[in-house]
Formats: sequence, structure tokens, C-alpha cells
Amino acid sequence: MPEIPSAWVEQMAPGGRVQADLKITGGAGNLVDLRATPDGVLQGRFRARWAGFMPMRGDRADIRSAESPESVGRTTRTASATPWWEHQVVWFLAALNLPPGVRTGMVFDPATGSPSASLMSTAAGSWVKVSLSEVAGSREVSGSCDDLWRIVEDAYELWHTLGEPGWDRFGLTVRGGHHHTVWLDEPDGSRQWTWLA
Repeated sequence: MPEIPSAWVEQMAPGGRVQADLKITGGAGNLVDLRATPDGVLQGRFRARWAGFMPMRGDRADIRSAESPESVGRTTRTASATPWWEHQVVWFLAALNLPPGVRTGMVFDPATGSPSASLMSTAAGSWVKVSLSEVAGSREVSGSCDDLWRIVEDAYELWHTLGEPGWDRFGLTVRGGHHHTVWLDEPDGSRQWTWLA
């Protein structure tokens, strides 16, 4: 689910527990164990290892790219062109800043049938393609909006700066009115990310 429903916050008795598969966008997230506190919030930590429930069926929009004169291009030194499965914490941190409904996919080489690039797209039609092959430690980035990939690069840099924390260092506090706060190490610590789901 992309958010913890406010009804759960309102209906949970103090000490009540819920385990939720929180996936903000594009599968970015993990199972989180929450407990209702006496002051009416749900709070807890993400599971140490990534896990998830079977996703519900839904419409699967095609993920397409269309090279055009307006396409941007550059190279990047990002370590992973596929953070959604190689560095899932990075993908989660990126998702906190990405537009809702981002989709991910792969581009396949027509000659070999092997994956050649990762692809991200938004509901508004913006897209970015990142080469899976490296040349001198860099990858090609192209698309209609490379700001999408800069968000991923910034998340990777932040993750590295924080000491490459695993899921067990992250927690979640949910208050009524769809107010979600992800935190690192402690709920009242200095590293927090808040969004209204």
C-alpha cells in the first residue's frame, strides 16, 4: 500500500499492532511493524530484510521512451542503474522525493534480448533511460527529464553519506490526516522525511 490509512490510526487501541507492506511508489518500501502509542499515533521500524506481500492486480501502463530532439543526455557516475532491486533503501529514499506513480522497467537489446537500460517514467509522460553498461565507471543517461534520475543520484549520495544504512535503521511514525514521517535511528532524531500521503 502507498500509505497507512488514517482510519487505522484512529481505530487502533493503544498497544495494538499492525504489519503493513508500505510501498510509496514503484515498489519502493518494505514491511513495517507498527504499534499504536497512547498518544494516538502508529510507530515502528521497518523489517531488517526486505520483504513484501503479493501485490494487488491493477492496470499496468506501458513504460515507453521516445527519442526526440528534446531528449536530454549526459553521463553519470551513479553506482547502480537499477536501485529498485540492487539498492532498495536508495530507491526508498529516492521515492520520498519522486512524483507519485513513477514506473520502472527495462529496455532490451533487440539483437541479444538482454537488458540494456533501465527506464523510469511518470504519469505525466516524463521519462529517463539509464544504460546498464559502464564505460570508465560512468553510465549514459537520456530522456525527457533527467531530473528524475538526479533524484535517484541524490538519494544514493545521501545513503552513502549516512553510512549506507540498512532497513533496520529506518522507522515510521503515522499520525492522523495522512501525516507520515520516516526517520533514521530514532523517531526524534535529526534525520526525518515527512510527507502527506
